[in-house]
Amino acid sequence: MRQSFAAATVLPILVLGLAYAAGEPFAEKGIPDSDVSLRKAGVFETPTPPAVPENDSDPGELPPNTPPNEEAPTVIPHGVGDFLPITADSNMCIDCHALEAKEEDVARYKHIKDEKRRTYAAMVDCMDQGIGRVVDALE
Repeated sequence: MRQSFAAATVLPILVLGLAYAAGEPFAEKGIPDSDVSLRKAGVFETPTPPAVPENDSDPGELPPNTPPNEEAPTVIPHGVGDFLPITADSNMCIDCHALEAKEEDVARYKHIKDEKRRTYAAMVDCMDQGIGRVVDALE
């Protein structure tokens, strides 16, 4: 890892230093900023992303979205404007989205007496494993 980091940082600096020492400073020639970017647009141009349409449908009006894989959660298929703010005292989402975990995951926490806490522990464990897989993939 250190060798690739060193090669990725030291080598370009060395090349620029040699080019400058050879009497060809880049600042005098100038490089168009469109040649610096991979997207062939100006470096200082920030395109505006397309607007995401607001979902104002009511709960139950649309079918649940299909997740991209079996481990991904579903995206909320309805608007949430009427449900905000979600607080500990006011959480209308809990009626439909109760604590859910696979039985085999909950079984690992059978030493926890309270059923809700046992299910929550299984949910947190699954989330932790998922984050671990993402971190492993990034490394």
